[in-house]
Amino acid sequence: MKKFDILSTENHRTPFVVVATSYINPLGSIVEVQNDSTLMGFKGDILFDNLLSSGFSSNRFISIGFKDGRFDYSSVKIVDDVGKDILGLTYEFFYNNPTYVDMSILPSPQKHILNNNLFAKELM
Repeated sequence: MKKFDILSTENHRTPFVVVATSYINPLGSIVEVQNDSTLMGFKGDILFDNLLSSGFSSNRFISIGFKDGRFDYSSVKIVDDVGKDILGLTYEFFYNNPTYVDMSILPSPQKHILNNNLFAKELM
């Protein structure tokens, strides 16, 4: 099973979001992410959503620059101002993939929120 999925967004500032498909942080698969054909030719920042490994914490989202098929590790930063469009996309992804949520390390109340898409009303 793939440890991550790459979501395309309509956000020009953040065109890709890498989400974990298990409790393993997607940064642990950064070489696999780097080599994914989805990112071929892309230059810019890529957002990582660590929800399944860190929960709804302040370090949930991390941005890393990407250029010439490689990540620029000196550009890593925690992102705390993710827009509603990105949040909606990631919550929809987890809602549509409850197995990923159920196999995560999240506490039961957080799993319930994601599996029932309880944030959807707040993001509209």
